[in-house]
Amino acid sequence: MHLCRGSRRGRGVQNRKRRNHGSQEGLKMSETQMNVAVIGLGLMGLSIAKNVAKAGFPLKVFDLNRAAAQSIAGVNVTVAESPAQAAIDADVVLLSLPGPTEVEAVCIGSSSLLETLKPGSVIVDLSTNGVETVKKLEAELAKKGIKFLDGPVSGGPWGAADGTLAIWVGGDKAGFEKALPVLKSVGKAIEHMGAISTGTITKLVHNTGANIRHSMLCEIMDLGVKAGIEPVALFKAIREGSNGLQRTFDGIAGKYLDRSYDEPAFRLRHAHKDLRLALELGNALELPMDLSKAVMVRMEQAMAKGWGDKDSGAVGLVAHEEAGVVVKPIDKTVLKQIISK
Repeated sequence: MHLCRGSRRGRGVQNRKRRNHGSQEGLKMSETQMNVAVIGLGLMGLSIAKNVAKAGFPLKVFDLNRAAAQSIAGVNVTVAESPAQAAIDADVVLLSLPGPTEVEAVCIGSSSLLETLKPGSVIVDLSTNGVETVKKLEAELAKKGIKFLDGPVSGGPWGAADGTLAIWVGGDKAGFEKALPVLKSVGKAIEHMGAISTGTITKLVHNTGANIRHSMLCEIMDLGVKAGIEPVALFKAIREGSNGLQRTFDGIAGKYLDRSYDEPAFRLRHAHKDLRLALELGNALELPMDLSKAVMVRMEQAMAKGWGDKDSGAVGLVAHEEAGVVVKPIDKTVLKQIISK
């Protein structure tokens, strides 16, 4: 069982302006007296543990890589021989592990947290886990009075190092409030998303967007480069366009949340024409353009519904109808407040 998390992709959130749910400054004495354990000291976990210790919490750490654990041993940091030993007297336990298998083993397996954690203690799983796994662990640990929260993070090694991670937490609200002083030592944008698994779902939504974006960017760059444009010149040009200047997820606020598809910023029929022309070019250059072709299928379905004069984002309404998703319009003032932070 390998307990170190791998490297995280990208530094995009490193320079993002964070919403400050809290910070290390102003922690009450009673809060810093809580006993904390950090399990998993990989590229993310080691920095997380250092920030917890820096905030003044008595800390126990464990990792199969003993050298990583010994590297932060100090006045208020003790190296444990197992997850069970690390959990003795712990009030809050943070997990930074590779995935569901490791998290389950550490929580309820042999020499696990379940064996020694006291009732009322809180486990926050900072890993990217599975929905069914976190639901199972919450139920199993609740039998002993232990609260399990899913709290996956975003921000990469840089965010972990400087304590500016985004943390999306699902689970018991009282457990979240108890763990919050510890989470403040490692993150700046800390949100309680709802019941158990909502943190995990938020992270999966975020990362799916990132994965699709990576493929999309490669696909569109290939179109321009194979057509003869120098890559750096192309990159410089498109990042100065209307889409290039916009933060990725701010585009959601444009139409998806306020439902203003009848107020087009760019009509669907024009977007359909542009994508058709791009696919014709891609075909001539013998490029696969798989993502673009998938979007064209949706566009043609939307056009067949007579939505050509709606905003180009109306292509998403086709997917809404198929999935049975209904989104109530949000006040535009609320959206402006969100994206201004």
